Amino acid sequence: MIDQNIIDVWKARFVEIDNGKITNDRVWGEDPSNYVGIPSMNAIGKYMADGLNVRLSEKVANVLKGNKWQLYDEANDNIGEFDWVISAIPPKQAIDMIPDVVNLYSEISRYEMLACYSLMLGYEEKIDIGFDAALIKGADISWLSVNSSKYSSVNNTAFLIHSTNKWASQNIDNDRDWVKGYLCNELSNSVPIKTENANYIGLQGWRYANIKKQNNLEFFLDRDNKFGLCGDWFVQGRIEAAYLSGSHLGDHILIS
Repeated sequence: MIDQNIIDVWKARFVEIDNGKITNDRVWGEDPSNYVGIPSMNAIGKYMADGLNVRLSEKVANVLKGNKWQLYDEANDNIGEFDWVISAIPPKQAIDMIPDVVNLYSEISRYEMLACYSLMLGYEEKIDIGFDAALIKGADISWLSVNSSKYSSVNNTAFLIHSTNKWASQNIDNDRDWVKGYLCNELSNSVPIKTENANYIGLQGWRYANIKKQNNLEFFLDRDNKFGLCGDWFVQGRIEAAYLSGSHLGDHILIS
């Protein structure tokens, strides 16, 4: 994808912050490399989905097994008939969807995913805070990235802040305006960013965002019923884990 200009290496200035103080800093290099999508992160998904029949905004609510798999939407309308069903949704949601013919409840019910909030701050001007990415300790936020630093042609500033999983799990159902204010305050206490000057403040809550590192299977495959499960929750809550889980499941399906 580098040759196709779909991704590029992000040579970020990385720091570690503990209770508001920088304790470590370095520049990310190429061993290992950290990649970003060009011109945005969704370019990767669009490139990989090229030529596929991707149907958006269509929730599968029920899965039934006949001679083939029958999928139904929330209105109980038949979506289609399929040879294989592969699910990449979080375990708690997968439990509700998996038909009884695939006996997986006892196996996947033990997977406990953690929540996360993403706070987004936008500024019309370019701001340099001295680094591009930070691992944060001693606060209820855990990560800060200057998303605008990924692209040299950008003349504004975009910050992306992640809460800790523990705090988010305890506050996932709280009022969103309160959550925004709290996380902005946590950010200001850790990094010299004037959140009150932001031209845009956005918030996204993820109920199923992360999971501790697992040491079990990377996927589940029921060859007899032609049913598979994959996702980051089999390995660790990272996009790399999600990719590897799906890729390895696909490899095994192709040889079945």
